[in-house]
Amino acid sequence: MTCRYVTNYDPGWGSIINKISELPGKEIILDRTVLTGLKYERLFNMWDAAGYNQDSIKWTNYYATDYGYNVEKQFENIIGVTHIRSWISRVDPGYTAPWHYDIDYNEEEYLKLGKLRRFVCFIGEPAVGHISIVENECFYNQANGNIYEWNDYRAWHAGANVGLVPKYQYNFLAYS
Repeated sequence: MTCRYVTNYDPGWGSIINKISELPGKEIILDRTVLTGLKYERLFNMWDAAGYNQDSIKWTNYYATDYGYNVEKQFENIIGVTHIRSWISRVDPGYTAPWHYDIDYNEEEYLKLGKLRRFVCFIGEPAVGHISIVENECFYNQANGNIYEWNDYRAWHAGANVGLVPKYQYNFLAYS
């Protein structure tokens, strides 16, 4: 298994989603002219070779300034780790976050803190067409609040929304 089920936790995800859905968030559009470096070039080349429609690659991130720092603290306490960074991602119908690994230029600093651990929490109500993949494991129709820990914080992953409503999930990087 690529991921381990941890627990189910719902601090009121529906209310949080209602709140952030009114906000613009930070739209992530991977653009070669903006994102440079060998790590990004590897992803772009891989997607080009696969024939990806670049216009279909887009998601939006929300941060604690949008939904409240108490969410980070509560989540940290529930799973018993120390928070490094977290965000809620939204993939709108018809868009993808294709096969990738998270590129974080602070990784070297994070590694000095301890063992890095990555978690995902499915925070929207299960909906047709919401797909998340981590390495060889596919998540579909997950219960609202299900938390999984990845075996490797650097795991390759992807998400797609071939449904009719936005797909939300909470992403959490921590150390222990």
